Amino acid sequence: MNPYDFIPLGRPSPRQPPPGHHGLAAQGGTIWARLTTLGPFLVAQQAGSQNVIAPVRQGKIIPGSSLKGMLRSVAEMVGGGCIRLSGSLYPRGKYGYAPAEEPHGFAPCDDINRLCVTCRMFGALIGRAAWKGLVEPGEGQWSGTGAPRTKSVDVIVGQPKPSHDAFYVKNRKIRGRKAYYHHPDKLIVSVSARHATYGARQTMKVLALEPGQTYDFRVRHEGLDPGAYALLLYAMFLEEGLNHKLGWGKPMGFGSVKIEPVAIEEIDLRARYRRGGERATVKHEGAAAAAHVNERTKDLRADTGEVMEAVRRMFRCPGPDAKWAYPTYSWFKQNPRATLEEFNDRNDMVR
Repeated sequence: MNPYDFIPLGRPSPRQPPPGHHGLAAQGGTIWARLTTLGPFLVAQQAGSQNVIAPVRQGKIIPGSSLKGMLRSVAEMVGGGCIRLSGSLYPRGKYGYAPAEEPHGFAPCDDINRLCVTCRMFGALIGRAAWKGLVEPGEGQWSGTGAPRTKSVDVIVGQPKPSHDAFYVKNRKIRGRKAYYHHPDKLIVSVSARHATYGARQTMKVLALEPGQTYDFRVRHEGLDPGAYALLLYAMFLEEGLNHKLGWGKPMGFGSVKIEPVAIEEIDLRARYRRGGERATVKHEGAAAAAHVNERTKDLRADTGEVMEAVRRMFRCPGPDAKWAYPTYSWFKQNPRATLEEFNDRNDMVR
């Protein structure tokens, strides 16, 4: 079975002006969370050798930018944000993907005063205009002592290939946003590549962290309206049985992580300047934090539309009980127009 599939685009987010940072926001707060790795994990940097990929700072941190990218990706799927970072669809900001019709309403935001929900939340850079955003994830700190243990794995690396439109397009429509199934216990490794000149050129040695690592991080926010706050909480904690993918090697089975709430602090920013302002801050901890998340995200969790059902299918961990593999080069040569479904229906895939 192919390791990726697509989340339908759904309905686009309306474009609205950001609230600005010049006035006092009504609400703000901090969310403390704990991340646990469920399989091999790697936020990567290039090591001294060109053929070795190693963890950032020995795996002792997860950069805040990596956490922000993960949260933004989920928020875009669920909230209908613009397709801002896909150069294959919008090179230089203009739609240029010939195999499919343009998905109207999802073009990258091009006016700093008219932003989709995720650009309002996480920020945007449009020409010389910039919007900071309302959400600031901090760095994830490893909770152990010394350094996390690593394991060397040989894997085949490559880049997404949207030019193969038989997999990316259906009925002249793009299938949606790509997502990867969870299969941390069934890695796609480069066994067959050792016997193939073409595959060997794509093989790299990876130093991945072993499962069971825990990291603590926090996310600060200010100025979110109730809908955006619910979207942030959902993007962080998903639903029971669903987990995130983070870092390098998602197609091969790396990067499955579970994120749980530790504490949530809500601040009525304006109440702090009124009489009785000492009651402006409310903090939920442990089970109360989880209950707060469930209450604020109940509408999203009750949504049974095609987008949310696809999110539940793709983020379920573990994923389907399948034999995971990409098509081989020879299969592509013999089946150049076969669809993703036709490949997944095969039962003679080679790892």
